[in-house]
Amino acid sequence: MPRTHLHFGPIQSKARRILRRRPSLGLPVFLGAFLQLACPAPAAEATFNLPAPVEALVGDEARMQPLEQEMRTFVEQELSRQPEYTGAALKLRLGMRVHLAIRARNGARAVETAARIRALQTDPAQQAYTGLSTQALVATWDITGKADAEKFRRNFAALLAALPKTPEMRAMLVDQRKKTEAMTAESLQAATTALAHEVGAAKSLTLEQADNLLRLHHRTLDMLPLRSVLLAALDEAIAARPGS
Repeated sequence: MPRTHLHFGPIQSKARRILRRRPSLGLPVFLGAFLQLACPAPAAEATFNLPAPVEALVGDEARMQPLEQEMRTFVEQELSRQPEYTGAALKLRLGMRVHLAIRARNGARAVETAARIRALQTDPAQQAYTGLSTQALVATWDITGKADAEKFRRNFAALLAALPKTPEMRAMLVDQRKKTEAMTAESLQAATTALAHEVGAAKSLTLEQADNLLRLHHRTLDMLPLRSVLLAALDEAIAARPGS
C-alpha cells in the first residue's frame, strides 16, 4: 500500500481556521479535525481485471494485451509518484515496467528501467549482473522483434565476460545458473497452475498476482526459448572465474 506523507504545517493551519470560526467547538474538535486531515483513509489496493482464465493467458499474446495495457497504465501512474515508494514496492513496479517494455518491444524503456533496478541493488555482484539479460535481449531483436538465439548467446556472453572475476561473482553466477536450469516448460506450467488455483473464481488480480502472471508470461514467451543459450553463456562465465 502506498505510504502517505504527512505535512502537518498546512493541516494544522486549516484545523486552526476551523476552530477560529467555531470557537465553541473547543480542543476536542480541533484535535479531531487535525487527525482527520492528517490521517486520510488508506488507498484501496490495486486490482486488475482478468480477461480470461490465468492458464489461457500465459503465452497468449493477444489475450494478454488488454491486461498488459491496464498494468502499463497503472505502473506509469505509480512510478510518477516514485517518492512514495522504496525497497521492494519500488522494485516490484520497476520489474513490471521492464517486463511490459519487453513485451511491447520497447527496448529503450526496458534497458533504462533495468538500470534503475540495478541502482537499487545493495549486493555488488547482484548489482553488476542485474539487467544484463535485458540488455542482451534488446540488442538481439530483429526488425520484427524476434530474438535470434545465437546472437543472444554472443551478446550475453560478452556482457558476462566483462564482470569481475571474483569468487563472489562466481557464486552469484552459479546461483543464476540454477535458477535458469529450473526454468522449464514443466516448471512454468506448474507455476501457472498454482497461480490459477490461487486466483480461483475471482474476476480480478491483486498487484502481486498480476506481477506473477506477467513474469510467467514473459518467461514463457521471451526467456524459455533462450534457455539453452542462457545456460551455455553462464557456464562459460562460471568457468572463467575462480572456484570458492
